[in-house]
Amino acid sequence: MKYFILGFLFTLSILSTSASTVRISDTTAPVVNVGNIYSVYNTLGGDGTSSSAPLKLYIPISGSGTTQSNNHILTTSLFKADSTLTLNTTIDVVNTDDTNVLYPTLYVKDDASTNYLFVSRSSSGCSTASTCEDLVSSFTIDSICDSAEIDCTGALSSPITVTTYLFLSQTAVDTSISDPTSGTDGIFVELNISGAVYDSSVTNTLTSVEKGDERLKFYYTISAIQNNFRDIAIFDVSSYNSSFGLAGINEILSIDDDVTPEASGSFEAKNLTNNRTYNISFAVRDYYGFYTPLSSTLSATPLDIAEFLEKNQCYFISAGFMEQHYVLNYFRYIRDHYLLKVKLGQSFVEFYYKTAPQYVPYIIEHPFIQALIRVVAYSVYFVLNFGLYALSLYLLVRFLFSKVSKNAIPE
Repeated sequence: MKYFILGFLFTLSILSTSASTVRISDTTAPVVNVGNIYSVYNTLGGDGTSSSAPLKLYIPISGSGTTQSNNHILTTSLFKADSTLTLNTTIDVVNTDDTNVLYPTLYVKDDASTNYLFVSRSSSGCSTASTCEDLVSSFTIDSICDSAEIDCTGALSSPITVTTYLFLSQTAVDTSISDPTSGTDGIFVELNISGAVYDSSVTNTLTSVEKGDERLKFYYTISAIQNNFRDIAIFDVSSYNSSFGLAGINEILSIDDDVTPEASGSFEAKNLTNNRTYNISFAVRDYYGFYTPLSSTLSATPLDIAEFLEKNQCYFISAGFMEQHYVLNYFRYIRDHYLLKVKLGQSFVEFYYKTAPQYVPYIIEHPFIQALIRVVAYSVYFVLNFGLYALSLYLLVRFLFSKVSKNAIPE
């Protein structure tokens, strides 16, 4: 009996592993595009074999007007719901069928039942009894939008989400399938489709800027954060147009990492040219590739920090203010007219110039330390310039207060 049970379990294991399967070729960075011209933003919580962790795809579409195109990274190349361009996903297929070629087939969940309904079949299949790695499953946009459960017209006003299942079938077999709860033979794909654009409902504002060496750090606010916001795009614009349009944009500026939009925050435009004036504007991009309207512009010029610091020769305070400033000029005056006149002051200045430059990059990278230096510099400036007056005023007030108090005492 024991050996019978073991044999039975072994047979089950063979049968369970012998079924034809579809799997994502790369679960770290799934390869998905439309017409090989647009990389579809996607997220994946596992391998797609669970309905709770599907491969999520974010597909943009355009309507009959030009609004969507003006607000999308593809501009006039943005595809419409009747486009014959294909949604392509790279998958691995194991075909255990000894008789039939099997084709990747897309099914959509039926809202009225637990079944999944046929949507479209890919033209490329996997040969009999074969393993097909990096097979591209292709479904045209119009075939997806023509299916009964996917309303692409509704996506033009707000994003729509449908659950689909990528499965294998023979040619000309267009039937529904039962609820694939386990996902043992295919992958769950959540299709998110949108043609919705952002208008005056979202306002982006640049509030201030800090100058750096080949970089500019901007602080911003966003009036309304949306669930589909993806990252921030930085532009150098020649002129500001209140309605977003790519015609007024000179270039998209570099940022090292994607900046997640917040209600308020900061980002850095990097790899800039020192001493060149940039007219900076930014927009927020969503998962579908649509942009919000551009912010108003803020002009700034990155500095050659090495040249700036060497010219000013007041490293800590120069790094704190990052610009010519009357406080900086005052400390240079103290250095030249007082410290350098005495031996002890000369020794201090020599020690300062040997050690201070090595700390400057750290100061520049930490705005809090820059702010602290500015506070200390202002405080010292105030004490040295107005300390005597402040002390005299304090003593006068104390004297008058004591007189008033003395006169108020009854005899």
